[in-house]
Amino acid sequence: FSLCSIDWGMVVFDEAQNIKNPNAIQTRAAKGLNSDFKLLVTGTPVENSLADFWCLMDTAVPGHLYSYQDFRKKYIKPILEANKPILDIVNSNAKSVQLDIGLMLRKDVGHLMLRRTKEDVFSQDASQSKYGEGKALPQKIVYVGLLDDASEDSTYKYRQSLSSTMHDFQLATYEAVINEYRKAEHNQALACLHNLRDISLHPQLGNQGTLIGRKKTINDLKKTIGQSRKLTSLIVQLDSIKKLNEKCIVFCINKRLQEFLSLALTSIYSVPVHVINGDTKAVAKKQSSETRKSIISAFEAHEGFNIIIMSPIAAGVGLTITGANHVIHLERHWNPAKE
Repeated sequence: FSLCSIDWGMVVFDEAQNIKNPNAIQTRAAKGLNSDFKLLVTGTPVENSLADFWCLMDTAVPGHLYSYQDFRKKYIKPILEANKPILDIVNSNAKSVQLDIGLMLRKDVGHLMLRRTKEDVFSQDASQSKYGEGKALPQKIVYVGLLDDASEDSTYKYRQSLSSTMHDFQLATYEAVINEYRKAEHNQALACLHNLRDISLHPQLGNQGTLIGRKKTINDLKKTIGQSRKLTSLIVQLDSIKKLNEKCIVFCINKRLQEFLSLALTSIYSVPVHVINGDTKAVAKKQSSETRKSIISAFEAHEGFNIIIMSPIAAGVGLTITGANHVIHLERHWNPAKE
């Protein structure tokens, strides 16, 4: 708050989504800064609800979108009302209401918001790039288990190439954890869920286990991967991406699995597979030290097929990668806003 005593000419907030909560101390401090001009930069202006956007705009131009109560009445409440089912039937007008409200909000914000997508910078055709950088944006492919065209009876449909079911040792380990939880005298639901999530990645990760041990041959690594249906599906997808000679980002949270995949995929595909997580330095203290930026630069500079492993938490803020057009979410975070 000491910075609030200074009259600034300009204040720039990078990663401005960090001040989306009007009740947070850092948001109050940001709003308290005196300046002639405020600029907010973010790739995710709305993480949870339109209330996030109101808070950002109220920091940049106080009062332009009214008080929060008036903003909620004009923009948020109509969307919430439209999303309410009528006699347990989804309101067919909900989508139309969302689009109308979105258009109204965009007009009210007007020139105060500039939005630029990657497609604006990198066209599909390098010769047509707006910014004359001679770079083409490759077609992005995100591998998602659930298909969008689920049937009207809400029966989930899975993408066949990603569909797999646990069996043998993995299934036995998974069911053992559930049986142990049922017999437990104390409520250990959260610990059980964490354990089940680890086992769904690989059975040896259960109970804080590790996949890194003695030096393993490629055959040993493939056998270890074969114990997990999810990792087996990952290899199938990476094999198909390799045939296309394109690059892939694998998002994974579990650091023990990140370490194993870096070793295993480097050995199997003969490419340097690096990891960017919370331990990766943003700034190098030594000239030889690897940083997030240097790892990404090396990844994008590598011709043809390549893989990089990233934590969606650590790498989801402040990093831009345009060289990869395949994204695999091997593991999802509990909170989608973290991604």
